[in-house]
Amino acid sequence: MLSFIFSLTNWLHIFAYILFMTLVAAITARKRGKAIPFAGITSFCSIFICWLITVPLWVIFQVIPLETPQVLAVSGMVIGNAMTSTGLTFHLLQREYTQTKDLIETKLALGFTMYQASQEWIQQTVRTILIPNIDTLKTVGLVQMPGMMTGMILAGSPPYQAVRFQIVIMFSITAVVVISGIMVSVASYRFYFDKKVRLKRTET
Repeated sequence: MLSFIFSLTNWLHIFAYILFMTLVAAITARKRGKAIPFAGITSFCSIFICWLITVPLWVIFQVIPLETPQVLAVSGMVIGNAMTSTGLTFHLLQREYTQTKDLIETKLALGFTMYQASQEWIQQTVRTILIPNIDTLKTVGLVQMPGMMTGMILAGSPPYQAVRFQIVIMFSITAVVVISGIMVSVASYRFYFDKKVRLKRTET
């Protein structure tokens, strides 16, 4: 199956497969936000936008060649990380909501807007999903050797080239986590409020 996919040469077919990957990832991520309306659409848009602002840029700046195996390989990596970040954001929104809803209600009572009252809640959610990526960036090369860098070195690539490529990958993945976390949080937090800008009494 993989041999057939990597042998595709028609870019319409390749793009269709990338959309299929995004759809499967969105269906998986939305399970963490079942109670949130439009969680599936939010997941799909978040994941696809993350792909759109990373992989095409890698091709434009010649980080990777415009070849099917390379494009699909990095697409899978980006979509997979965006899927994980999206699902984790749904989960953390609920957890942080449970812990901060009294504070949010107090801010609303003091005249804060819905977004102003929710700002700390959203920021804490995004900070939490970034913790693993920040820890990895701090210790890469000292504690752990990332798999892609190790694979390139074992395949015979010069270490400096493998390191440069891994740096691009890691910063791109961190950007994907930030973007997907912000998009999902901003798109979803309003569903915790009713039409009169009051917190819903039933937890979503």
